[in-house]
Amino acid sequence: MCSRPLQALRAFIGPREANREKIENDDDVTIMLKLIETSDPAVVDDIVRSTNRPAKVDEHQFLATLAAVKALDRYFEARGADDEFCLYFERMTNQFSHEESVPAIRVFDIKEIARCVAAMFLDRPDMASRYPNRLTSDLRSLVFDPTYNEEVYYISAYTLYKLKLLLGNNRIERRYSKLRWHIIMAIKYYVCGPTIPQLNSAKMNRWQMRDGRRRLRPGSMACWPATERGF
Repeated sequence: MCSRPLQALRAFIGPREANREKIENDDDVTIMLKLIETSDPAVVDDIVRSTNRPAKVDEHQFLATLAAVKALDRYFEARGADDEFCLYFERMTNQFSHEESVPAIRVFDIKEIARCVAAMFLDRPDMASRYPNRLTSDLRSLVFDPTYNEEVYYISAYTLYKLKLLLGNNRIERRYSKLRWHIIMAIKYYVCGPTIPQLNSAKMNRWQMRDGRRRLRPGSMACWPATERGF
């Protein structure tokens, strides 16, 4: 918890040279520093929210402490063992910004993951396109349901990643970029048909193993016939 006071101190001192000189040269200047130690993530979130002034923290970043989001972080890390299909889940802001070996196009933060799964598997490309902040606020329990199979997050992110590549090299006209959320939903139906199991059902686990992994898994680019032809 000591990072918040330090951020505040830097914000006060940093751009104000006069303040810096005064602090360095005046022995009468005092700065109050409060340290709070807790192992309860909920308490940490409450404290950060209440002191969220000098270094503004976006609301969606508080989701980083959710058990479901932490589980996704571990899943992406394990799933990324295959370099060809590796994606990076940025649970904390700028988590990979200083790693030159990590391509930015393969990095998905919490908000982007929420948009991917909402568009592709929850059939809400409208929300992903126009109201993304709602997905990480009042709809977060629907998007980050801890009972969902983690693979649906990975598949939806990987589908968007491949779509970005196709848009980037003009295999698909870039004017369709605005429709990317609707396109990844359409890809699901094109590949898997009109119905798939509930994301939190036992049938989804079996579907992932028998059918979904065969046709929609990142390793099988047979799931891209529509986009390869300029879908």
